[in-house]
Amino acid sequence: MWWQPGDATPVVVASARALLSYALSNRSVLMGWANRSLPPDASVSVVAGVPERISECSEAEAWTWARRVADASGAHFIYRAANPQSWVFLGLWDVRKAAEGDAPFVAGSPLGHVVRILEGLAEALAGGDDIRVLAHGYGRTFVHDHLRRGTPDGERLRSVGGRLAALATRELPEIRPDLDVLCDEARALLAQATAASLEHRR
Repeated sequence: MWWQPGDATPVVVASARALLSYALSNRSVLMGWANRSLPPDASVSVVAGVPERISECSEAEAWTWARRVADASGAHFIYRAANPQSWVFLGLWDVRKAAEGDAPFVAGSPLGHVVRILEGLAEALAGGDDIRVLAHGYGRTFVHDHLRRGTPDGERLRSVGGRLAALATRELPEIRPDLDVLCDEARALLAQATAASLEHRR
């Protein structure tokens, strides 16, 4: 994890892993290890005695759970990353002043994450869940992504996010066809990006 000013030169660096996320829509907590949209190495390991999900949790209680998981995981600090949909609590290790030669942060492609989110929403919808609040929240998060603003990935992310958020205004039976289209488009974009990356490495 990097903290950097506008010139993209790192000022402070640290190792970071997800502790938990707090959904502002329904006031629920999801532990990092139970979040299927995260790669396994991006979150802390399971903490014994801590449930994967907690419903109806206040903001103060979310902080309390974050401290409990951080303590059990040996984190040195806690950092709250907020977006329009949720708070993500990160555990930080080895926080230090950036040294000469530390590489600046370069945002990677969001397409894999987008595909996982859309597929998860489609699965939840097929299971009878009302996904409209989640669709609106994820859509707004994609639209307001500032890391990739002004890049081709940023334009794609805003396009998907705007259309995803628009689905939240529809009746549930009307959502599936357009959600399937979004999933197919995101998978195609991911396949193109993967192929281009492999070609670049040759």
